[in-house]
Order: sequence, then C-alpha cells, then structure tokens
Amino acid sequence: MSDVMLLGVLRMPPDCWDNDSPIDVMQRHSRYCQAANRIEEQLGILRSAVLAMAAAAERDPLFQRDYEKLDAAIRAITDA
Repeated sequence: MSDVMLLGVLRMPPDCWDNDSPIDVMQRHSRYCQAANRIEEQLGILRSAVLAMAAAAERDPLFQRDYEKLDAAIRAITDA
C-alpha cells in the first residue's frame, strides 16, 4: 500500500470504523503493522544517510556544519 493510503488509514476517524466486522478489524490492524514497518524502514534509510554524511563530513570540513544540522534534525525526529 502506498504511503498516502497508509496515512489515510492511520488518520481515519473512529466513527468510520466498522468494529462489528472482524474483517475490518483485521485489515486495519494489518495496515497499522504495515505503516509501522514502513516507518522503521524509512528511519533505517535516514540513519544510513546520516552515517554516510558523517563519513563525508570527516573528509570535508566545509560539509561538517551541514551534517551537524541534519543530524540534529534527524535525531529530533527519531527521538520523538
């Protein structure tokens, strides 16, 4: 499922849920798990990018300032 669809499922108001239907509950749980997996996957990609930028920052002092800003922003996102 696309990110847009997953966001739609996560933001769906409870009054749209059909809690009487076991299929609806199962499908919603499946989408919640899929969204959680996607978030973990994307955080892994961000962490890899930060590590690559850290390596680049060690080689290029001019890059250090940009790396520190990005690293702080990513830490704020992942620690929230």
